[in-house]
Amino acid sequence: ELEALGTPTLTLTPTQLTLGGSDAEGELLNDLHSFDTIAESWSKPAALGELPTPRTGHGACFVAERYLVVYGGTDVDGKVIDTASAYDIVSGQWHEGRA
Repeated sequence: ELEALGTPTLTLTPTQLTLGGSDAEGELLNDLHSFDTIAESWSKPAALGELPTPRTGHGACFVAERYLVVYGGTDVDGKVIDTASAYDIVSGQWHEGRA
C-alpha cells in the first residue's frame, strides 16, 4: 500500500508512475511507484542505477513510449535542481544528465 504523498508527479504511462514528493513528516522522497489501473493496486518497480535526487515541485513526462523523464524541482535545502533523470520502464534503469 502506498502512503500518502505530498506534491509527487503522476505521469500517464502504460502503468501510471509517480515519483518524489514528500511523506507525512515532510521528508523529500525519490521513490518510484506504479499504479496498475486494471488491478487497482500500487507496486514499486525495480530501479537500477543512481536514483534521482529527492525532490518536490518537479515536472515529469513520458517520452518515446519508454522513458519517464523527471526535471527540476527543489531539494531538501530548497535549492533548485538543474538535472534531468530518465527512467527506462523496459530495463528499470535510471539515467541522469545535466540540462
